[in-house]
Amino acid sequence: MEVYNRIILGIDQSYARTGICLLTEKNGTIKKRILRSVALEREKNNTDRRLRLKHELEKILSVTHNLAKEYIVLVERIRHFSKNFLNINYIKSIGALNATIVDACNHYGIEVFSVDTRCWKSTVVGTSKPKCNKMGIQPEKFPTVRWCVKRGWEEELRLILPKNTRKKKGVLESNGVKFEYDCDAADAAAIAFFGFLGSKNKMQLER
Repeated sequence: MEVYNRIILGIDQSYARTGICLLTEKNGTIKKRILRSVALEREKNNTDRRLRLKHELEKILSVTHNLAKEYIVLVERIRHFSKNFLNINYIKSIGALNATIVDACNHYGIEVFSVDTRCWKSTVVGTSKPKCNKMGIQPEKFPTVRWCVKRGWEEELRLILPKNTRKKKGVLESNGVKFEYDCDAADAAAIAFFGFLGSKNKMQLER
């Protein structure tokens, strides 16, 4: 069984869809092992969404926790203010989601750190500013999607849609197949990359 120097599991946590990316590093070379997202919005309530995410994380952690000398999980830090507004309900709900992630990782002795959104974006993607585009991708998500595509990960970012989908915004088509880019998985990939490129002083231990 191959053992790596480091494994970074990046998570872009959300009750709608949580992005997950697992990167491995050996002898200075970074490779991708997992790039996906977990759709949670169809679960009945937030409790079920947290349980589903915990189950999905445990499936990954159970087979990878002993494959590296250093293994950390990196999540996006909770934003206390959004557009100068303090959203207490948002903070409470995301705090509970973060606690679920921390508890799942603690079972395997893995520490969870968080990084500020603007920090990982500027460090990894090169900008934290939104970028308007003709593809219908959310401006704040587009730079990260473009960064992933440039790394050759486009195929794994494609979420295939039904042919009769009524959705239009952000829907693309290739060879008669309709799809949209998995922006959450893209964000998770960049968050994971921060674990290799960013300063540890910018990472905050979550307990």
